[in-house]
Amino acid sequence: MLVRGCEYGLDVIGLVGERHMREHQSFREIHEELTERHGVLVSSRHVANLFRFYLVIVSARTLSTEAVQARLKAQGRLVLSVDAVRFDDVSPPMYVVREVCSGEILLAERVEKADTENLVKFLRQLESIKAAVVGIVTDKEHALISAVSLVFPGVPHQYCQTHFYGNLVKPMESDLATLGAGVDSVAKGVREVEQRLEHEKASPEELKLVKMVCDATRVISKARGDKLFDPAPLKRFAKLRSLHSMIEVALAQKGGTWPLLCWLLFKLAKLQEWAELADRLSKQVEVVRNMAHLLGVDNKGKTVERSVRKYVTQLEQELKKKLGDQPDDAPLAAFYQHVIAVTGRFWRGLFACYDIKELPANNNDLESFFRTLKWHQRRAQGKKSTAGGPLESFGPLLVQLWPQLKKRLELQSLLQDLPPEDIKRARESLQALAEPARQRRSFIRDSDAQIQDALSQWTKAQA
Repeated sequence: MLVRGCEYGLDVIGLVGERHMREHQSFREIHEELTERHGVLVSSRHVANLFRFYLVIVSARTLSTEAVQARLKAQGRLVLSVDAVRFDDVSPPMYVVREVCSGEILLAERVEKADTENLVKFLRQLESIKAAVVGIVTDKEHALISAVSLVFPGVPHQYCQTHFYGNLVKPMESDLATLGAGVDSVAKGVREVEQRLEHEKASPEELKLVKMVCDATRVISKARGDKLFDPAPLKRFAKLRSLHSMIEVALAQKGGTWPLLCWLLFKLAKLQEWAELADRLSKQVEVVRNMAHLLGVDNKGKTVERSVRKYVTQLEQELKKKLGDQPDDAPLAAFYQHVIAVTGRFWRGLFACYDIKELPANNNDLESFFRTLKWHQRRAQGKKSTAGGPLESFGPLLVQLWPQLKKRLELQSLLQDLPPEDIKRARESLQALAEPARQRRSFIRDSDAQIQDALSQWTKAQA
């Protein structure tokens, strides 16, 4: 079946869209399949245009408010997850509203100026859906919080707890970087020992043991951790310090002279320079873990709130003690002050999720969806970045299309009863979305000509 405004049929358009979105093939790979396997006469450049037409057809149907209402009508209640994502460094952030229970993407739109007024306009589009909103989860973006309170007054609003933990650990970042650099320098010293093993005279037994310790150090120095609850630098330091202690004990038990092992101990002993910093960071991480433990229980909101309040009071008492009796603990006291302040700022939105079954404690699912979409797009394009590709120009359409791919969309059914004017409007909208990226690429190709043209126009305007 031919589509008005396109010289290729639905089978070709559908194949291009399916291969790129579902099987993550590049346009070059799709072009090879069309020409070599199916004998379709099409240029490699036009494959991208056919993909755009695929988006036109899908968006003309899946972005319909009536279609969204039909899918959610039986559900009766909505739990919303709202977050923003950037696919490149120059385009405005794209705000996405996902319905948690159904997994449907309700809205996806780039907001040029993300202030309260524009976010209110964005969220008010949801008012056309005839279902009660029983809960919302967002990060603690001030404009977004204000917009939610205006559009959905009285609806329980959960602040993302992952963002809360991220705010708690911010003061540790520079110290963790310092500790990480220290651990790297120690690992480098151990590698120097490893590189000279073949030139050293030692017993096979000692050489074998030293080689194993060097291998262990190399693995430990690259160990991964969790940014919030088990930071990699602290994890690496603890493991290397434990390794040093084990070697020290073994040498004392073994007795005798083992020059290579003693050399290794000398290299590992430099960890002591960062021992005080590591011990303080361990106490700080323990505070974050305790907070996560209190918030991670399955209980009533008021019960969780009381537990967290009790812990904050305990931190306040510890803070007074450190400021009074133990002034040497000033860095730790400053961290306690930070934790107390951040918890106070997040307090109003930390506990809504415990009393509404479907309301998540964080936006992790939506952010995971963003990461998955970016990963698949990079894979399809063979690039390290999503800039310059479909996500940059057509991000809102692709975000709304992605969940629909599970349903095996048939283009034939999408076109049934679809007025040609709707496809025309969708196509014009798609061209408008692509224009900023097209102009930017033109500037990159010949910036001198672009600047000269702009200056010429400016000069004429002044005259």
